[in-house]
Amino acid sequence: MTQNDYFEFVEIWSQVAEVYNKQPSDGALNLIFNALQRFDLEQIKQGLTAHINDPKHGDFAPKPADIVRHIEGDGDSRALAAWSKVEQAIRTVGPYESVVFDDPRTMAAVDDMGGWIKLCEVTEKELQFKGNEFVKRFMGYLSRPPEQFPAKLLGMTEASNSGEHSEFVPEPRLIGKPKLCLEVMRKGSEKKQGHMRLSDALDRVAGQLESKGDVA
Repeated sequence: MTQNDYFEFVEIWSQVAEVYNKQPSDGALNLIFNALQRFDLEQIKQGLTAHINDPKHGDFAPKPADIVRHIEGDGDSRALAAWSKVEQAIRTVGPYESVVFDDPRTMAAVDDMGGWIKLCEVTEKELQFKGNEFVKRFMGYLSRPPEQFPAKLLGMTEASNSGEHSEFVPEPRLIGKPKLCLEVMRKGSEKKQGHMRLSDALDRVAGQLESKGDVA
């Protein structure tokens, strides 16, 4: 949503609140709007309708977490969906390109695990264990959103050319919804990475391929 959607959002949320004999204050509506602003207004409408019809939680007035759950799923499914997106990017994008995922929690979790290049180096056998680690870290960030996260996760090309040859650095690959990826880049922090020589990068890839060949 954008600020232009605010008054329509307030009207819709207030109408739903009336179903529960509630009338949120202006301050509460501002907080709710900010908490859900990353979603489209149509998603909010669908989430509110789903909440009203929810036999388990629908007896109580909706909270932002209720709407997020209906839009994105519960914590387990969201973490697994996030890892599925990461795993697919490992296989299809690989370690050379820098990447930006559309969720800051994903960015923070991958960064905590050593970064994009290191994660792409894991073998098939290790991938399942890395997935479990990612899910645990992502779940932790659901209850405690990351205060800082990288604006992008550096790949080998950017790591090896970010110094004297920055003109050869391509734009990062956006993984997920482009609009949300750009928001992650805007709010994320630019981490200063140590310069990686091209020869070192090639050696790491060669070792990775050899390791995966042994597994096969």
